[in-house]
Amino acid sequence: MKLPINWLQVLSVYLSAAAIVGYGMCFFEFAAPWLKLHSNLIDDGWVEVLVFAIWISVPWFLNLRRRQTALERMREGIHYFDGPRSMG
Repeated sequence: MKLPINWLQVLSVYLSAAAIVGYGMCFFEFAAPWLKLHSNLIDDGWVEVLVFAIWISVPWFLNLRRRQTALERMREGIHYFDGPRSMG
């Protein structure tokens, strides 16, 4: 069974990919030159790759934390309604 193309989903995937690429490019355009000026640790070696890996993982970590918080709040709400009922 062939499903029709969901153009909104296609657009969101391409926009998300463009945002990720743009965010990664911002590191090399803005963050890396600033770090090279203000720190002697960044020298186009492995430290720059490590800092880039940290830079690119920040949005992923923030999204993961946001989802965990939402799940915890949802569980608290379900627990509140699933509690024992008082007889009386």
